[in-house]
Amino acid sequence: MSTANRAASHRLLLKRLDDVAGPLWILDHRYRLLLINDAAQRWLGVADEDLLGRVCHAGVDGEDPLTTTARLLSPPQGLDERSPQVVRVATGSSEPLWMTFLSVGDDQGRIFFAMPDGDRRPFSPATGADAANLTDALRIRERLAQIRAKDGELGGIAVAGSSGAAKRLRVQVVLASQSKQGFSIHGPAGCGAETIARRIHGAASKHGGLADPLIAVDGPLMDTELLEASLSPAASHLGESQPSAAELSARTSPLESGDTAVTLLIRGLDQTPLDVQQQLLDFRSEHGDRLRLIGLLSESVETSIAQERLLAPYLSVVGALTLEVPPLAKRVEDVALIAGALVDRRHASVGGAVERLSRAALDQLLLYPWPSNFDELDAAIRHAMSVCRGPAILPEHLPLAIRSFGVGDAKSRAKVVTSLDQSLRQFELTMIREAVESCGGNRSEAARRLGVSRARLIRRLDDGDEAAHGGKGSPEGQRASGGMDD
Repeated sequence: MSTANRAASHRLLLKRLDDVAGPLWILDHRYRLLLINDAAQRWLGVADEDLLGRVCHAGVDGEDPLTTTARLLSPPQGLDERSPQVVRVATGSSEPLWMTFLSVGDDQGRIFFAMPDGDRRPFSPATGADAANLTDALRIRERLAQIRAKDGELGGIAVAGSSGAAKRLRVQVVLASQSKQGFSIHGPAGCGAETIARRIHGAASKHGGLADPLIAVDGPLMDTELLEASLSPAASHLGESQPSAAELSARTSPLESGDTAVTLLIRGLDQTPLDVQQQLLDFRSEHGDRLRLIGLLSESVETSIAQERLLAPYLSVVGALTLEVPPLAKRVEDVALIAGALVDRRHASVGGAVERLSRAALDQLLLYPWPSNFDELDAAIRHAMSVCRGPAILPEHLPLAIRSFGVGDAKSRAKVVTSLDQSLRQFELTMIREAVESCGGNRSEAARRLGVSRARLIRRLDDGDEAAHGGKGSPEGQRASGGMDD
């Protein structure tokens, strides 16, 4: 068919689509919008030139209005030629509609049609186990849509979930994005802290209509010379529009539109050498509020300062707003939502047959303790989607460590979740108790032999007794720690 004939056929098809009384649209196999009629444009409140060619999938990342609208046009999960589905599509500003979704063809020739449903009743022909899988997937997608509508998605998938920790974290993300002041994020390795920080930086209010440059620094690897070289781009950028002292004194706010500003993202701030930390503080003092610091820490700012791993001035520099990302093992109720969002996002970006998790695979994900947190879950979903050939991920598609994990006995579970610090404390307590026993209960002599102070020895014994027996003064605790005093 010639180009002229294809154009004529296209115009004829558009005319016939516009003759349809209600909204109607067509997507290709990669969920890109091919056609949308006038009724659908009026219903959505957008023009076709703004939407045509966009990926219309629930997993598309972005918070702008057009991306939000494109997600509404996504076909439901479990759609094939034998199973048209009727779903309710709500825009938030117009009247919700029941739309019938059809799939025609397969693979790269697949086309999705959406048209108004006269009966206005939900319909899905799936039965048996697949119906349960579809129900779970649809509930996850619906819950994610509710979270986006209420809290947005500034922090990305890592902050998704229904737990109190996830809700609190989303509120903190919004607060951090509305300010140009520094902040900190602390959490275990693999928690997604840097991704959250970068999204906050990208969404923060911009001055002069331009995004501030972001420079990432690996704090633990820095010395003073290397840091000076790492900061030279920031110094050069900040020097482009340095306001005079008179201009600064006449201002009512630290930053004004048109100022040049830079954001420094410090990885492992609490593991950065103290002289390098001081150098960072000096650099910030030189440039004032035009330099924003974001600190990524393993523990809170207050704890790091108390343990002398962080200089005290950082309490005001990055400690005014602190975001805590708890371990994924403490957010079990969020795992299904996060995993579902990861599947949706990858399906939207690369396509393929996989579009959901089976109930059995979800159960296995909920059982696993996720020692490497969000990053490990993300890697597991990527692996599963690369080996799965059907629409739903099954347990056998998950990485070996996850699909072979079992509850086991209490001792085995404790080995999995015990941290290095806990293990070291237990080892120290065992040595102290053995020394006290060998010295006939004489704590002073036991402390001398171990090379520690008597106060430290007693404190360790009291801590161990309190953890084991619920109190320092119990008879059991006194016997366990060696009740004879010196």
